[in-house]
Amino acid sequence: MCISFYCVEPNNSDYKLILTFNRDEYLARPTSSAKWENCLLAGWDQAPGREGGTWLGVDKSGKIGFLTNIYGVVDPQAEGRGRLVVNWLKGQQSAEEYLEQIKASQTIYAPFNLVLFEPGKGVCGTGGSTGTAFSPSDIRKEVAPVWNVGGYNVWQYTKGRAGHTDSFGPECVSLGIHGISNHPHHQDYQKTEWGRKKIEGIMRNCLFKKESELVGEIEEMMSCTDSHWPDPQIQKQSDRESKVYPYRLKLASVFIEKIEGLNYGTRTTTTVLVDRDNNVLFREKTWEDDEWKITEEKFKF
Repeated sequence: MCISFYCVEPNNSDYKLILTFNRDEYLARPTSSAKWENCLLAGWDQAPGREGGTWLGVDKSGKIGFLTNIYGVVDPQAEGRGRLVVNWLKGQQSAEEYLEQIKASQTIYAPFNLVLFEPGKGVCGTGGSTGTAFSPSDIRKEVAPVWNVGGYNVWQYTKGRAGHTDSFGPECVSLGIHGISNHPHHQDYQKTEWGRKKIEGIMRNCLFKKESELVGEIEEMMSCTDSHWPDPQIQKQSDRESKVYPYRLKLASVFIEKIEGLNYGTRTTTTVLVDRDNNVLFREKTWEDDEWKITEEKFKF
């Protein structure tokens, strides 16, 4: 039950993009903590047959991508999804082109959300603090974009499955604060709504905060174990035959404490800050060898 919150051109801030992400996974799944490989900075999946994939990565030009699975569908025969982020970061396509290609592809994937961030002029619609999104036709025909030189273009796509999850997008994301977990876009979990409001409060007093103070507040929010159960959307997506089904109360928290007997929980928190001078902070906390390991990288694009 991964979850992410991101702020595009937040007000009262020295940053053009603020992103944080919790990865929830079986703790025994082979994984390497964040490091540079082939000009990409990411934590890396090492599970057999899935090696070289990632849930979140950045490249040296400032491109960023992340992926969340959609809860409730397990398909061992489906193609691995972790390469979707890597392939875009390594490629030359725009975010819109890449997502349209995936939408048209006949490759069978289990459902997912894919969010891509590309440095650019910042084509954004008018949106409130809760965030909105616009389809390609909206951007071209109906919405008068706001051009923020040096900003980010953000595109999102939900790949669904008939009988379980509707597909959405691709869509261009507006200015503001957004949240996504293992639900489709526009069908939020209660913990997603809670986190979006929480990070909005952090952003309200962001301007004069030191980088370390801002990161500390974000990581504190992402470590909250309060359960937001009952949650009708989690229940709607649930597969009663799944081995995680009995633990829905724990799955309804932003940070999932280790579930004994299942060996599952939040094992990585990643925070990415991009300031208005294109300085990037990438900070990862990951559970490795029975302790939290910190990886921090800074670079400029």
